[in-house]
Amino acid sequence: MPFRPVLPVLPVLLCLLAGPLWAHDQPAAYDRISLNESARAEVDNDLMVAVLDAWAEGREAAGPADEVNRTMDWAVNLARSHPEIQVQTLGYHTRPIYQKNNIRGWRVSQSLR
Repeated sequence: MPFRPVLPVLPVLLCLLAGPLWAHDQPAAYDRISLNESARAEVDNDLMVAVLDAWAEGREAAGPADEVNRTMDWAVNLARSHPEIQVQTLGYHTRPIYQKNNIRGWRVSQSLR
């Protein structure tokens, strides 16, 4: 078998490998964005529903009940001072708090929507 030098292949291989080096001369175009805006019609405001819970605890039921009632009265009056806000009171609960099968106090709660 005759010996064939690989020198003629070497310049072609170098050109193929050096190609990516010249490709970075041009800035990349893939990171560009375009933003546009338009308005076609006005819509009503969204409706948001929020629930406020007021609760209090005490040894006797009357103290927490009075505290929750005053808090709810304040919150309802504040909400009603804004005519665009609809207000509704939700469930009122008085529950005993037990410790070793004995009532140790009372928890009163009410929600406002």
